[in-house]
Amino acid sequence: MLKKSAKLLVILCICFVISGFGNKRDTNQTIAINQNQYSNKYSNKSLTEEYSKYQERTIKTTCKGNIKNIATACEIHAADHNGKYPKTLNAIVEEGYTIQYFKIVQKGMYFDHITTQAKEVPRCPIDNCEYKFISKYIEKTNNSPRIDYFIIKCPKHPLVFDSNIGIIDLENADNSTKNYYTNISNGKINLGNGKIITLTSNELRILGIK
Repeated sequence: MLKKSAKLLVILCICFVISGFGNKRDTNQTIAINQNQYSNKYSNKSLTEEYSKYQERTIKTTCKGNIKNIATACEIHAADHNGKYPKTLNAIVEEGYTIQYFKIVQKGMYFDHITTQAKEVPRCPIDNCEYKFISKYIEKTNNSPRIDYFIIKCPKHPLVFDSNIGIIDLENADNSTKNYYTNISNGKINLGNGKIITLTSNELRILGIK
């Protein structure tokens, strides 16, 4: 009888130990699964955020390239018009049915070639928005030099092209550049060499500054 009881006790202990290790193993597996799900959830979220940031940077880079191309077209236009910049961006695309400065370029492996001429001015990739633009032409007088000036502003990105200093990225600009843009916002632009421009309230409105 005693031997049977001892055997029964041993069997119960073995079952308890096996059961205990089994539960611990199952618990560890559950924890591991939950950790993987948590990790996948947040890694996917992180990837989504990184992809969104990448898209934003790509769109902004495209926008900056558009603005620079428009500025180049303005300079070409001025070269054909005694140094005067166009009064509107549409004047760059076509004037007198002959002047077209924007060209669509086909990228090749060894060289690029022009495939056709664009029919409209490039726009910001966000909502296909038109860029804000004004130009100023002030004749030379006895007291002041001649002034030719233009400014392009994106309505969606903090990007401005000023013919006096070039492209301005307000997010990454230094203090002197930001101060220069603040003066533009206030309607006073000092181009140096005695050249000072005053922007009217209507011109500031066109630029979307005020």
